[in-house]
Amino acid sequence: MFKKIIFGLPILMGLMVGSFYLGTGVQQGIATDDFFQQFGKFKEVVQRANAFYVEPINWDKTMEGAINGFLEELDPHSVYIDPKKLEKVTEDFKGEFSGIGIQFDIIDKYIKVITAIPGTPAYDLGLAPGDLIVEIEKKSTYGIDTDEVVKKLRGPVGSMVNITVQREGEDELLYYDIRRAKIPLYSVEATFMMDSKIGYVAINRFAEKTAEEFEQAVDKLLAQGMKELVLDLRGNPGGLLDQSFKISDLLLKKSNEMIVYTKGRVEGSDSEYRSEGNGKFGNLPIIILINRGSASASEIVSGAIQDLDRGLVVGKDSFGKGLVQKQYPLSDGSAVRITTARYYTPSGRLIQRPYGEGAQGKIDYYKNAYKDRNFEAIKDSLDDAHLYFETKYLKRKVYGGGGVHPDYEVEADTSGDFKFIGKLITKRIPFEYAAKFCRENPQHKGDFEKFLNSFEISSKMIGEFKQIAREKEIKFEEKDFTDADNLKWVSNLIKSEMALIYWDRDHYYRVRAERDKQLNECLKYFTEAKQFANSK
Repeated sequence: MFKKIIFGLPILMGLMVGSFYLGTGVQQGIATDDFFQQFGKFKEVVQRANAFYVEPINWDKTMEGAINGFLEELDPHSVYIDPKKLEKVTEDFKGEFSGIGIQFDIIDKYIKVITAIPGTPAYDLGLAPGDLIVEIEKKSTYGIDTDEVVKKLRGPVGSMVNITVQREGEDELLYYDIRRAKIPLYSVEATFMMDSKIGYVAINRFAEKTAEEFEQAVDKLLAQGMKELVLDLRGNPGGLLDQSFKISDLLLKKSNEMIVYTKGRVEGSDSEYRSEGNGKFGNLPIIILINRGSASASEIVSGAIQDLDRGLVVGKDSFGKGLVQKQYPLSDGSAVRITTARYYTPSGRLIQRPYGEGAQGKIDYYKNAYKDRNFEAIKDSLDDAHLYFETKYLKRKVYGGGGVHPDYEVEADTSGDFKFIGKLITKRIPFEYAAKFCRENPQHKGDFEKFLNSFEISSKMIGEFKQIAREKEIKFEEKDFTDADNLKWVSNLIKSEMALIYWDRDHYYRVRAERDKQLNECLKYFTEAKQFANSK
C-alpha cells in the first residue's frame, strides 16, 4: 500500500552499519556533456593504471574506494553497502533471523548468555543468564569474536547446532543439541505501565513489523487500564517510511491529515502521506520523548504529532535527518542508497540539518549533531524568520532549520561519575553480580510490584559487587562507591539486571525507568497533553 522507502541515520560511528537511511536527492541525475566528459576522464585514469601501475591492482578495494569517494561528495546519507553488510541490514529490516535465540556478550573471552529470548529454542531448553558457551560443535569458543559467534549459531531453520555449556554451581559440563528456528528481532523495545494509568512504549527502530508491534503493545497496555501514553523514540535512528506513517495514522483521528511530504528534483520523487482517519488510538493523550539520537522516521512521527497539535514532544532536539533515500541493488550483491528527495513535516518544516561537502563535511555533520541550537536567539532574530512555522490548529510556534525542537526541553540525568559507571557497564559487572545473586536467591521472583517498591540493594550486596569488580580488574577508589549519585546508579543497574533475569526485558526497563529523569519529568505535562487529545 505504501512505498518502501528507507529512513534513518548513522548517529555515532558504531551505528553507521546498523542504521537505516531516508534521503533526498540534491545532485543532478540527468546525463550532461559535463557528465560524459568527467566519466570519460575517470575511465582514462583506470585504463592507464591498469596498463602501467607497478603492481597488480586490487580492483575490489580501489573501486569500492572510488564509489565511496564519489558518494561522499553528495550528502552524508548517500552510501554504498557491501554484500556482507547488506545481508545484515536486510535482516534487521525483516525483523527476524534463524538461530537459537540468545542475547549474549563476549566476557573474559568466552560467550556469556545474557538472556534467552522467550519462545525460542534456547529458552525452551533452559539456557540461563550467566551460562558460558565454551564449545560450539566440539570446538573451543575461547577468544571468539561476536561476528564468528553469529556465523556459528545462526543457520537454516530446522538445522542443528551442538553447544557445550559451563554453568556455575554445576560440576559437569552441559551438552545441548539445538534445532534452529526463526527468531524475532523486536523493534518495540519495552512495554509497561508506569502507574495505574500511564503506559510506556519504546521503539528502537522502524522495521517491517514495527507498526504491528506498536499496535499490539498499546492494546496490551489499554487492557491493563492505560489512559495516557508515553512513546519513547530516544535513540531511535529511523527505518522504514511506511512504518512511521502507519504509527502516526494510528494516533490521528481525522482523515486526510498531512503526516509528511517529500520533494525531489526528478519526476516521481514528490509524494504526500496523509491519514486515513479514525485512528485506533486517536483519543489517547500522548507524549513523545526524543533526543539527539532520534532521527528520520522518528522525526516524522514526532514532527507530525507536534505540527497537528495531537500531543506534546518532550526531551532534547532530535538529530535533524530529513533526506529520503532509495536503495538500488548492484550486480555483485552490494547496494547503493541514493538521496532522492527531502521530507517536510505538515507545517512545512525541513528536518534536515545543513551539511558541508566532502569527507570533512560528513565528519563535521556528525560531530555537530550534539551541539545545542540557540532557539532563544532564533526567536529574537529577524534573520531567522524563515525558521518560524505554526502548528495547524493552535498556531503554536515551531522551529525549522534542523531536527524537531521539543515543546518542553528536559535534560538527561548527568549526575554521578559516568566514566566510572561506564567501566562497570562495559565489563558487565552489574549483570555478573545479578546472575550470581538470582541463582542463589530465587525467592525474590514472583511479585514484581513488591520487588520494584520494596527490594533494596544493601551495603552487603554492594560489598559483594565490589569484590566482583576487583576480580574483573576494574580500577576504582572507595570514594567511587561512597558517592551518593554513583551508588544510586549502581543500585539501579544491579536491580534492573535482576528484573531481566527474574522476569523479562519489560521489567528490566521498568526498573531502569526509576532513574530516568527525562521520562519521569515528562509525566507532569499530561494535563496539557490531555487537552490536546480532546481538542481535535
